[in-house]
Amino acid sequence: FCDWSSDVCSSDLFRVTPELAEPGYFFKKAQLLYFNFQIQYMLVMPSPGGEMLIPTGKKQKNKPQSIFNIAVIVAALGYFVDIYDLLLFSIIRIESLRSLQLSEAQILTDGEGIIQWQMWGLLIGGIIWGVMGDKKGRLSVLFGSILLYSLANIANGFVQTVDQYKLIRFIAGIGLAGELGAGITLVSELTPKEKRGLATSLVAGVGLTGAIVAFIMKQNFDWRTCYFIGGGLGALLLLLRISVFESGMFHKAKKMDVRSEEH
Repeated sequence: FCDWSSDVCSSDLFRVTPELAEPGYFFKKAQLLYFNFQIQYMLVMPSPGGEMLIPTGKKQKNKPQSIFNIAVIVAALGYFVDIYDLLLFSIIRIESLRSLQLSEAQILTDGEGIIQWQMWGLLIGGIIWGVMGDKKGRLSVLFGSILLYSLANIANGFVQTVDQYKLIRFIAGIGLAGELGAGITLVSELTPKEKRGLATSLVAGVGLTGAIVAFIMKQNFDWRTCYFIGGGLGALLLLLRISVFESGMFHKAKKMDVRSEEH
């Protein structure tokens, strides 16, 4: 028999502290033990990915992802081809227009006109591909834009008139706009936020070397061949793009949009 008003049991076999004498103490302890058991049981249950999440008492750290992944590398190569094609006309403008039997004055005026058509293509293409990217997905935009400007560059190698030149550069501009926008967006979504700045800088840095390569091609090949090379590079890039998966963030955003429309 124990006298609960005192801190000593009459049997004197064990001591009873005021804390133990508090009403509901053992019930609260049982609840706490059961709660801890539930937490530990949940932690060792298999995760959706099939991995066992076993508590070790140490803070688990995710393995850092490298910026040199397939998405960043292919985006950098895509930007490289983009800059090559975007600046190629400016580099071979005089040579190509002279071969079309234009005078010096016509080379100036018609050259400016062709560049304007290309810039209008970039402007309109940026709007078109941006809308399509949100509705159809980044990869659909990348595949379509790469295919479009690759074919346009190959066609540029066969132009015979200034009007043909303007039209094809306009089409090429539309295609180039899709690669520029969707490529950077996809990299930003597939790269951890801590490394997005470095990843996009890497893409831009590699891309700018396309201008250097375009100048080297001009020094060693005919201007028509330079366009064929640009189209070939675009075709190779398209094959590489097949290995890049669509952004997971885009899929989540798309599901959220569908749910908001349902409600």
